[in-house]
Amino acid sequence: MPTSVPKTSALGVCKQCQTNDAVENVRSRPMCRDCFCKYIATKAVKRMEKFRTRFSTAGQQRMLLLPLSMGVSSLALLHCLDEQLKRQIENTGRTGFALQVLHVDMTAVVPEGPSAVDLDAIKQRYPTHTYTTIPISSVMEVEDIQDLLKQYNIDTPETALENTGIEITNTDSLHTLLKAIPTATARADVLQILLHKFIVDFAKADLCEAILWGDSTTRLAEKTLAETAKGRGFALAWLVSDGPSPYEIDFYYPLRDLLKKEIHAYAGYVSPPLTPLVAAEAPLETAVSAKHSTIDGLMRNYFDAVEKNYPSIVANVVRTTAKFVAPGVGAGDASCSLCGLPLLLTPRTEQGLESEGKAPPPLCYGCMRSVPMFSP
Repeated sequence: MPTSVPKTSALGVCKQCQTNDAVENVRSRPMCRDCFCKYIATKAVKRMEKFRTRFSTAGQQRMLLLPLSMGVSSLALLHCLDEQLKRQIENTGRTGFALQVLHVDMTAVVPEGPSAVDLDAIKQRYPTHTYTTIPISSVMEVEDIQDLLKQYNIDTPETALENTGIEITNTDSLHTLLKAIPTATARADVLQILLHKFIVDFAKADLCEAILWGDSTTRLAEKTLAETAKGRGFALAWLVSDGPSPYEIDFYYPLRDLLKKEIHAYAGYVSPPLTPLVAAEAPLETAVSAKHSTIDGLMRNYFDAVEKNYPSIVANVVRTTAKFVAPGVGAGDASCSLCGLPLLLTPRTEQGLESEGKAPPPLCYGCMRSVPMFSP
C-alpha cells in the first residue's frame, strides 16, 4: 500500500523499502508509512516472545491483563496485540494468549477523563477480547485499603454506617482521603498508587498470568525520575522492568522501546487511524507555584521537551534503569501497607527494631512522605 505523502517529501525515500517516500525519521533513519507501522508493531511483538503459540499448551489459554486508560499508548498496545493474535490464528489456528482489557473509570476524581461510554467504540473495533469497566472508587473496597483507613479513622461506607449511622459512598470515602493529603504531589501519588493497586488486585483475582502495561520509553523515563524524587528509588528495578514484580504477578512493558512521539505518529498512520478513539490528554502543567505543581507533572514537562530533540537521552534513562537488579524478597518479608512494595530494611535497622521490640514501620519511605498522617 503506497503512502499518501507526495514525492516532494523532505525526508526523501524510505531507507527500509527504498520505494516509498518517508514520513517519519526514526532514530535518523527515514521510513515510509508502511515500514514505520511495521517497525512499531515489531518492537511491541518482540517483547511478547514469551507468549508465542509455541510456548502455550493447546486447551490451556493464558490470560493477560491489559489496563486501558484510552490514552494513545495503551490503545496502540491494544491494536498491536490484536493484530498479533490475528496473525497467530492465521498461522497456527490458535492463539498464545487471551486479553482481558480493564478500564478503570476515573471520572469520580478526574471529571474530564474518559468514561465507560467512551469505551464502546473501542469494543466495536476490537470485539474479540473480554472487557471490564470498574470505577476508581471501588478501590475503597480492597481489603488492604479498608484496613489502612480504619486504622487511621478515615470512614469507609461500612464504618461510617456503624459509627455515625450516616450512609456514604465509596466516592465520598475516596474524596475524604484525597482531601486529607496536604500537597498536590502527594495527592497525585496516592491516586496513582490506588489505581495501580486496584489493577494488580483485579489481575490476581481474575487469575491473569501477567499485566501488560502500555508505558512508552518516555513514560518509563518520567516514572524513573519521578519515583526517585518521591523516595521510591529502591523499587525502580520492579517499577520499570519486565518480569517478576513484588506483587506476585509478572509485569511487561511491550512499548518500552518506543518514544511517545513515535506512538502518537503510529496512531495516525494505522488504517483506520486510532486518533478518533484516543482520549484527550491532560495539558502540560503550567503552574509556577510549587503548591499546584506535581513531581509527575514536572517530569512529564521535562521529557516532553527532551524527546523532541534528544531522544537518546530518554532511551538511556530507561536502558540504565533496566540494568538494575531487584533485591531478593522473601515470602514473609513485610510490605508497605499502602503501595505494597517490600519494606527493605537495612540489617542495622532490623536489629534496632528487634532489640526495642518494635514492629517494622507500616509504610515505605515514599509513602511516609506522601501521607504523613499515616506514619507512626
